[in-house]
Amino acid sequence: MTNIENINTSQWQASLSEFGEVVTGENDIRQSIFIIISTVLGSVPYMPTFGCGLFDHIDKPIIQSAPLIARDMKSAITRWEDRVNVT
Repeated sequence: MTNIENINTSQWQASLSEFGEVVTGENDIRQSIFIIISTVLGSVPYMPTFGCGLFDHIDKPIIQSAPLIARDMKSAITRWEDRVNVT
């Protein structure tokens, strides 16, 4: 992690785990993916399409929910994080 006063890259975000710190590089991408998949689809008023629909499948049997969760996670990450290629 980098201190907020020593940012030396254009792609960064405030750390979710350390106050006053920022994440860059691979840690920035990991945190971004975490935010995408842990945000309930439609819960951000100014960005209603941001997030992941995996929570819609929580109460379904695992045989039904697993492929739907994988599909929704891949779709959300592909849409919102262009620094990764989901295969």
